[in-house]
Amino acid sequence: MLEIFTQGYGMRPTSELIKASFPELSSTEIESILANLQEWNCVIYSEYNNEYKLSSSSDFDFFKSFKLAKASIPKHDSSDYLSDVVQLKPVLAKRKYHETGSQYWFELKFVSDANLKNQINNGPELTTAIGQFLLVSDLTNKQIKSEHEEQKLIKLSEHDNSRNCIIGLLGKNVLVDELMVELAIYRYMWEMFPELASDETARNQLEEEINNTEIKVRAEFRKSFALTSWYFRGKKISEIRSEYDLSPFASKIID
Repeated sequence: MLEIFTQGYGMRPTSELIKASFPELSSTEIESILANLQEWNCVIYSEYNNEYKLSSSSDFDFFKSFKLAKASIPKHDSSDYLSDVVQLKPVLAKRKYHETGSQYWFELKFVSDANLKNQINNGPELTTAIGQFLLVSDLTNKQIKSEHEEQKLIKLSEHDNSRNCIIGLLGKNVLVDELMVELAIYRYMWEMFPELASDETARNQLEEEINNTEIKVRAEFRKSFALTSWYFRGKKISEIRSEYDLSPFASKIID
């Protein structure tokens, strides 16, 4: 009823509003009813907007299909999905540009722990870059369990100083990990269920879930970036606390 009669009035059928509308029912009873309605494909739930919507006619069982995809998805590298969703851009040493008129670029990219050493050896892929910020996304701060392991990372940052390589270990964020798993499953559903091509309702729902999940990944990434540990020329540095600190640090390196 809310979806039909309140379009444009800012009222949305959230779980809180639905529960408030039926004071004679307990919260557990309402949640059970809503779960049944989802299972019967009568309504769909948007986690991002925290609201329920009437389901259009479709034979595609979205929730069952999600579970099947989750159980059969091949092994994958979450850092590949992260780099696709969070598209990092090269860093310009802006202060040096204003002082000299010359553009000094640093490549900013995700790299897996396994490929970190090769990336350092190979140098930037961007031909105009004079250095690189390497953000390790699959080895988090909480996984550095000993001073000895951290020393290994510091030693890597000493390798070939002329390449101006700065290594960052993306801060731990459990929600990012969970969202990347969820996103990988949603994307795999396109491959696993070819019938989606002819089911507009199910296809729209999947596209909405993917878009909402990507938005949440970008928001959580910014939180993780603020917790990132950075290493440069054999030392752990503290100058970089946000994405806005990358350019000033790049200028400092060139000085």
